Amino acid sequence: MQNYSVLMSVYHKEKPEYLRQAIESIQSQTVPASDFVLVCDGPLNPELDAVIAVKQQEMGMTLNVVRLEKNGGLGNALNEGIKHCKNELIARMDSDDIAYPDRCEKQLAVFSAHTEVSICSGIVEEFTTSPEIIDARRVPPETNAEIVEFAKKRNPFNHPCVMYKKSAVEAAGSYQDFYLLEDYYLWLRMLMAGYQGYNIQEPLLHMRAGSEMYKRRAGWKYAKTQMRLFRFMRGNGFIGNGQYIKSCVIRSGSALAPNWLRKLMFEKVLRQYGEDVNVIRIAYVIYYIVKNGPSSVVLNLIDNLNRLEYDIALITLFEGNNAKVVSALRNNGVTVYECGTLSRMKCLLGQSKEFSDVVEKGNFDILHTHGIIPDILSSRLNTTAKCITTLHNNMYEDYLDTYGYIKSHIFIKWHLSALRKLDKCVCCSKSVYDVMRRQLSNVSFVRNGIEPAQANSIVTRDEINVPEDARVFLYAGVLNARKNIVWLIDNFVQYHESNEYLLVLGNGGKEAECKSKVDDHVRMLGFQTDPIAYMNISDV
Repeated sequence: MQNYSVLMSVYHKEKPEYLRQAIESIQSQTVPASDFVLVCDGPLNPELDAVIAVKQQEMGMTLNVVRLEKNGGLGNALNEGIKHCKNELIARMDSDDIAYPDRCEKQLAVFSAHTEVSICSGIVEEFTTSPEIIDARRVPPETNAEIVEFAKKRNPFNHPCVMYKKSAVEAAGSYQDFYLLEDYYLWLRMLMAGYQGYNIQEPLLHMRAGSEMYKRRAGWKYAKTQMRLFRFMRGNGFIGNGQYIKSCVIRSGSALAPNWLRKLMFEKVLRQYGEDVNVIRIAYVIYYIVKNGPSSVVLNLIDNLNRLEYDIALITLFEGNNAKVVSALRNNGVTVYECGTLSRMKCLLGQSKEFSDVVEKGNFDILHTHGIIPDILSSRLNTTAKCITTLHNNMYEDYLDTYGYIKSHIFIKWHLSALRKLDKCVCCSKSVYDVMRRQLSNVSFVRNGIEPAQANSIVTRDEINVPEDARVFLYAGVLNARKNIVWLIDNFVQYHESNEYLLVLGNGGKEAECKSKVDDHVRMLGFQTDPIAYMNISDV
């Protein structure tokens, strides 16, 4: 991949901790930068200088600190910084944001595959307190045609995570004085000159937001600047009179409104006018992410949801998460909340403040729970979110097998009481639905989907001593009572024909009993990491 430069500006009002986090997010990129230009926009305070001194020691010649005598504004600082950038590709970065580790790698891939692209940005996730608690997502249009159309109404690129070609920016006149809209003005001139853009439809950056961000979009000066920008667009034939009037009314109205109203307008109206329209915030709630059925269902749902329509979070209640899976989810833009103070008994007794705090802060539209304790916790919440659960098993059989006679009756009563308070209960099989519809009025049936998968290895029938012309049945799953595996083997041994064989994949408490009942037409193969390979040689 090509070398690239990073361009960042910092001024005296920035917080040292924010600056440190921003720089470290660049230091942690999967494709390291060969050149980092940090422009100090006027004199800084000692705390900021101390952070920079530490980073100079760590980064050596990679970090080029450019100090300006006085504060001249972001546009001026960036123009000076561009002159010092050594590479054609420049990644913009603000001094208080946090880049995803693979942000620059993804952008470099775009420039490598599409030489016609001169500007590349992506989705940013706004946060106030923690990057893991997302307030909003800025989703820009993807293709150049969409970008040009979008630019007639709103800024088509998220400036804090832009990567652009130095030559194209300089040819368009670089950043010019345009109060708080220097970047928008630059993009317009580049697009009008024929330079093309692209926006990656994945999150690339955590961006700090909050009330201060809305305050900057305020006042008569800002309103006049916006109208001046739209006059420029109309004067160059980029928009017509109708769009000019509409934009001036909407944007100036926002700029002149009180801060609380402007925040509301921006989130509820202006974003629908041009940015992330009707994004649904959904949180999946599960015990923990491991290799089991409910986890697989949740992960498949997350993988297949449209990220332009859904802002996705995962809440795990207890310890035991697969760390690699959690890391992969976070790298893919999923917010993962790992509750650390909960226990099963505390949850059952209603002592679940950590969970309720997460839900309150997350401001979710939908809570999708999996399991008795997530269902119970969700049913106790005072929330406007729609609460939905997926029922993965028949509780009357499963609880009896797992907990015994007395506990199972208590848990069934608790669970049914919680389920009746939820908005919807979805059964993943017809058999579970037939049982639960006698108890619940809010129940429906949606079968679990099966994701097509490729085997990682090749298994032949000869390896497991099965004739090529045989009819082969396969069971893959836990060997326990509720799966009825002993009954299955009993009946297969009793009724199979001479050319029929059964493959059993898995282990569990009933494994020894299963082995005691098999004949020479049953193959007990134990736990297999690649079950698809065995499915490929099976008929049923």
